[in-house]
Amino acid sequence: MWPFTKITSIREIKSTIPRDELVRNSRILIVDDEEPALKVDLEKEGFAVHWCADVDSALLRQIERMNYDLILLDFSGVGTSLGNQEGLDILKHVKRVAPAVMILSYTSKALKSKHADFYRLTDGVLPKDAGIADSLEKIEAALRAARSAENLWKALLNRLGADPTSPEAEALQKRILKASKKSDSWQSFLDGISGLVTTDEGKAAAAAIGRRLLQAIAAAASTGA
Repeated sequence: MWPFTKITSIREIKSTIPRDELVRNSRILIVDDEEPALKVDLEKEGFAVHWCADVDSALLRQIERMNYDLILLDFSGVGTSLGNQEGLDILKHVKRVAPAVMILSYTSKALKSKHADFYRLTDGVLPKDAGIADSLEKIEAALRAARSAENLWKALLNRLGADPTSPEAEALQKRILKASKKSDSWQSFLDGISGLVTTDEGKAAAAAIGRRLLQAIAAAASTGA
C-alpha cells in the first residue's frame, strides 16, 4: 500500500537519506579565490567537489540548472562579474535563480556591518579553520536539507512564482503527490511545470527541482518514512 495515501501536505513527508547515497549523489561547489584544503578532504570522503576562484556566466547557468546541491561561498575576491559586493552578490543571485541550493558562508574575514546580509542570507556558517569532523557534520546536514522534500517544494513554488497559500499551489501539490506514485507519469508532470516558466533556463531549473522532488517523495514512500 502507498504509505502516503492520507498525506495531503509535502511538508509532512520526512525522509532519511543513507550516508552512502548522500555522498554518491550530492555535488558540492566551492567558490573561493584560493583553493582550500577542504576540497581534497571532501574528495577523500567520496564527495564530488568542484572548486572555482570565481563564478562566470557558464557556471551560473550550471547552478541555475541544479547541477549543485551545496555551495561553500567565500566573501572576498569573488563575484566580480555580478557587482561590487563580492560574495554577497553571488549569494543574492543564487538565492533568486536556484532557491533549492544550500549555501554555507565560508570565510575567515570579519565583515563590516553593511555586509551583514551575507551571514543573514546564507543557510549556515562553515568556518575555514573548522576541523574535518565539524566540517563534515555541517556539510552533510546542509546536503540533507537541500534534498529534503520540504526544501524542494518551497524552491519549486519560488521558481514558479506561486504563493504557497494559493489554490494553484494546493492543486500543484495534489498533482505532484499523485505523479510521484507512478514513475511513468513523471515526465508528463515535469513537462507541465516547465510550461509554466518562460525562459529556457527557468524551464530547465523547474524541471530539475521537480524531478528531485518526485524522487524525494518516492524514496520516502519506499521506506515508509
